[in-house]
Amino acid sequence: MKKVLTPLFSAVFLLMFGFFFQLSAAAAREPVPPFQKDLFIDGVYYHLSWANVAGATAYLQVPEDYTGELPDEITVRNEITWDGITFEVNSFSSGDSYDSIGHLTKRKTGAPTYYQQHLKKITVEEGVSPLLSLSHYEALEEIIIESSSQTIQGNMSLWDCPKLKDIHVPSNVDLVPHLRDCPNASAVYTPEHPKYQTIDGDIYSKNGKVLYDVPATTKKYTVRKGVERIESNAFAGNGSIKKIFLPNSVRKIKSGAFFNMQKLKKVKYGNNIKKIYGKCFQRTPNLKVLTLPASVRQITSSFGTKKFSGLKKIYINSPKLNKADFSGVPKTCKIYVKNNAVKNMIRKQSNFKGQIIVK
Repeated sequence: MKKVLTPLFSAVFLLMFGFFFQLSAAAAREPVPPFQKDLFIDGVYYHLSWANVAGATAYLQVPEDYTGELPDEITVRNEITWDGITFEVNSFSSGDSYDSIGHLTKRKTGAPTYYQQHLKKITVEEGVSPLLSLSHYEALEEIIIESSSQTIQGNMSLWDCPKLKDIHVPSNVDLVPHLRDCPNASAVYTPEHPKYQTIDGDIYSKNGKVLYDVPATTKKYTVRKGVERIESNAFAGNGSIKKIFLPNSVRKIKSGAFFNMQKLKKVKYGNNIKKIYGKCFQRTPNLKVLTLPASVRQITSSFGTKKFSGLKKIYINSPKLNKADFSGVPKTCKIYVKNNAVKNMIRKQSNFKGQIIVK
């Protein structure tokens, strides 16, 4: 009986050993929990994850414990292979969060990083969405975004990059680079781009009806005739413009359009503006008087707080308002209206504590 069991036991043991060996080998090939891995490759920080689908995000960051040399040119890869698995890189960002151009230009700056002082070129490979907000990159000359086989979306805010050259945006990349204090750079779109075009350095929709970005450094700026909408952040953070003149064609001004314009003193509206969206006039300390035309029907939280507003007088020439949120207007500001209906609407929909005068 023992002679029979010995070969049988040996066979079972070998079978079980082989099974566990296969499991161990498979486990070695597959990443294990916690389903995350960080890599620093050629000056770019990659965060890999594979909880459901293997994917990666790239960052313009340097690990705190990194002591090696850093490059002055980087390429963001669209694929990373680690432990036998290929990770598709979805996006490339400059930090944990993206700053719009208005918020970027109000950010306090600390000691410059290596990349702010020395980085000259950024290449973003095909299919990677650029989500960049960069300020004070004194050596940066080129940002290259490779064409993609599929449409990708991106965001880009760039402030004070004095050596930066034109940014060429491929036709299948949905991107508006917001440029401030980058005197040698503008966005350049291919003639085939379905959505955007550049006219005199400013970014417009293909049909010219939407104004997306104004990096102009003139003191007076006149919006082109035919523009119907001023897009969010179009003028935000512009530190040069003092006066803006809008044509009669403009009907809507989107959120934050004039946010953080430190030198803005006057906005002259056309006669057909209908809606002014939130945060338009936050952080405009030199805008003392605002006159709104009779066509305005909606104003939604456009002014900020006393700390961020220099308004002394607001003249509302509209006989009727459907929405009237003047929250944040300093109580020292006087609002002049045409009738009691508008006055009551402002009181009802705002927490404005100052004077409202029917005139």
